Amino acid sequence: MHTALIGLGSNLGDREQAIQHAADALGDRPGVERLQLSRLLHTKPIGGPDGQGEFVNAAIKLDYRGGTARQLLTQLHDIERQWGRQRRERWAARTLDLDVLIFGTQRHHAADLQIPHPRMPWRRFVLEVAVEVGPEMIHVDTGWTIERLHRNLTPTWIAVHGASEECVNQIAQRCSLQVVDMQTVAGPQPPASLELLDRVTHEVRQLWNQAPQRPLISAAWPDTAIATSRHQHPAWPSLRVLWPGNRSTAEQQYLRWLSGLPDQGPRLILPDNISEDGALDEVCAAVQSISS
Repeated sequence: MHTALIGLGSNLGDREQAIQHAADALGDRPGVERLQLSRLLHTKPIGGPDGQGEFVNAAIKLDYRGGTARQLLTQLHDIERQWGRQRRERWAARTLDLDVLIFGTQRHHAADLQIPHPRMPWRRFVLEVAVEVGPEMIHVDTGWTIERLHRNLTPTWIAVHGASEECVNQIAQRCSLQVVDMQTVAGPQPPASLELLDRVTHEVRQLWNQAPQRPLISAAWPDTAIATSRHQHPAWPSLRVLWPGNRSTAEQQYLRWLSGLPDQGPRLILPDNISEDGALDEVCAAVQSISS
């Protein structure tokens, strides 16, 4: 038996009825037990074609005795098709969207099955409802509970590794973020990593106190500190973004090591073959997901 978390969304047709239909249909499937449905949450669409209507989102927590994660996903796709779902353009409008977000402590990284869901750690429209039914559930790739992921969204701080100052400023301008000047914080002679972490934390807290609703963005985050003893530090980025670029073998090995560490929180690792425009779109969509 596995405890699973399912994300539900709809922004075409009778959206509330679609969500309720999905919950009822899933509850009738063999192997599904103790189903809990969250409240329905109305949210604005993020990314995708212009002119889409608002989404209705919800989350379901259930116990599954019907087999594997892929078998559960197949059942979800069957329910989607019954409600007229057609998969075409990414982030396009849909009558019904059902995702396996968490399936126990399992990891799956196939093209058509990614568990735990890689983007749910910074999607407010997912976490707002997921925290109602499964606050204690763990997103194993970040090492954090749903409750902690949800709490980490506010105040908002994006830390970008490897991007040029121009790219950081472009993201800030497009997404209405305030830039934390890391060079000024570090000073002419950057201190050891733990002291730098304290300086960054002090600066971030000051900016949050001045304008708590204004999201922040910085060009770096001292990973050596969080990789050691400070992983529960009180000022933690809502999202750490690894910008694509030409990396040395040593950098690649370090990033693989860092990504495998437990309790590292939300991080978006952009592929090396993505264009700069594509990377900007991904980061801005993530920022919108946090803010919306």
